[in-house]
This record gives sequence, structure tokens and C-alpha cells, in this order.
Amino acid sequence: SSISERVMQHEKAATLKSLHEICFYQKSENLIFLKIIFTHLVCEINERNHQFQCSALNVIQVTAEFTLTTLFK
Repeated sequence: SSISERVMQHEKAATLKSLHEICFYQKSENLIFLKIIFTHLVCEINERNHQFQCSALNVIQVTAEFTLTTLFK
């Protein structure tokens, strides 16, 4: 087989692996990002210096991760 066919097979395999990972994370109840990292991200983009309760940050994180995994599916 030619080099381009091998490259296409590799890309297809990588795509399938990514789709399997997305499905895994969608079905799991675990969060993709560590809470501390996500909290730092929210604080960094928080222009008005609002303070968030832990439960509110959790809802934001779950929603953001669901949206990201849905977009990449």
C-alpha cells in the first residue's frame, strides 16, 4: 500500500480512538478536568471578580464538559 493510504488508515484509527474516548467520558460521571484547574480557568476569565460557590462551579464545569464532548462528537 502507498504512503498516502497508510496515512489515511492512521488518521482513521486516531479518529475512531478519539470518538471512543468522547463516548467514554460522556457515559462516565467523572470530570475531564481537575476541579482546581477548572476553577483557575473560571477565575482567569471572570472579568467582574465574582465569587462562586463550590456547587455553582461544579454545575458550570459539568455543563462545559458536556458541551465540549457533544461538540467534538
